[in-house]
Amino acid sequence: ERQSDQYLLLGMAGGLVATVAAYVAVGGTWRRYYQMQGQRARSQPASAAAWPVLKQFRVAFRNRPFLLVMGIYWCSWMELQVTAAMLPYTNLSSGCTLTKGHNSHIEGFLEIVI
Repeated sequence: ERQSDQYLLLGMAGGLVATVAAYVAVGGTWRRYYQMQGQRARSQPASAAAWPVLKQFRVAFRNRPFLLVMGIYWCSWMELQVTAAMLPYTNLSSGCTLTKGHNSHIEGFLEIVI
């Protein structure tokens, strides 16, 4: 056989394996999904939308996992903002800070920061 036919056959086999695996994984969750929906219907708590806004904020900011995720999210965005802010002052080909008329890269960086 030609090599392109072999690649086609390999691609089809890999796609079939991935598709069957996805269907098996999702199909195995349906029974549990319906069990949880039945439990949820029997014990429906009060809607959070009916709570006053201040109570919603108190609940959110007392939730430690939420605060940790928000901290990670905030730090990742700060990293992107700092990187974007520093790009105009860097020479990407050498990774060094541009220093016009300075003896060292540190002096140029300090002038930019200060």
